[in-house]
Amino acid sequence: LGAKLPDAAYGHEEPSKSHGE
Repeated sequence: LGAKLPDAAYGHEEPSKSHGE
């Protein structure tokens, strides 16, 4: 889920996922 969201929206909460785990 996180990998599909933009870093601006999710990166602050789970950086590892927003960056494409």
